[in-house]
Amino acid sequence: MRFGRHELLSRDVIKRLCDAADVDGRVVVEIGAGTGNITAELTKRATKVYAVEIDPLLCSRLRARLPDAEVINADILSMEFPRCERIVGNIPFDISSPLVEKVLMARKRSALITQREFAEKLVSDMLVSRLGFITQYLSETKIESQVPRSAYMPRPPVDTCIISIKSKRTKPDEALFGLVSEVIKHRRKTLLNTLLSSKKLFKPVPKSNLRSSLKKLLGDLAKLRPWELYYSDILEIYYKMGDLVDKPR
Repeated sequence: MRFGRHELLSRDVIKRLCDAADVDGRVVVEIGAGTGNITAELTKRATKVYAVEIDPLLCSRLRARLPDAEVINADILSMEFPRCERIVGNIPFDISSPLVEKVLMARKRSALITQREFAEKLVSDMLVSRLGFITQYLSETKIESQVPRSAYMPRPPVDTCIISIKSKRTKPDEALFGLVSEVIKHRRKTLLNTLLSSKKLFKPVPKSNLRSSLKKLLGDLAKLRPWELYYSDILEIYYKMGDLVDKPR
């Protein structure tokens, strides 16, 4: 298959995907339109459909099959989303992380089909990944339903599911996301040692002063390692560190 595509054939799954994004009467961007099975449902329900597809041959076929959709031949990761209200897609497994982050930053209600294991990490309360933390910080994301392998042609080698994404009012915080990246990167260290080795997170201060300040502020949290931390722990740590953090202006 071109571009490692698993084409979604099940009309029931397609309808559930569209329902999860609440596309009726909306302007919708579809990621990876393929042969147009999802696009066809979207054109029945949305006021405007932008169907983004990287394969030029499939774009030609889409335009012939679905003239009511605006087909865009582009790499979704290299373009800006058109002005829209909803985002929908059966997304490629190999670019799931950058795609989901792009969708999160677009701040639009969305529904995506992803690998189930990947989705479970996004909604986990544990600090599993930087993207999982960002997902919880910026959105209410949940697994809506499982998708059987028989819904595709060819069948994928992994289980998949539909996730819905609803943006919160919180804005991206690069200092907070930087903290998460550092903690994830140093998985074998205690939180205290991770923070002490990540000087770029903090305003200039002697290391001995930073150590004593962090130990006092963090208490027992300072002894924990990344896999013992929860989403709420990271927020508590960040707010406790307060003015020590070098936040972008």
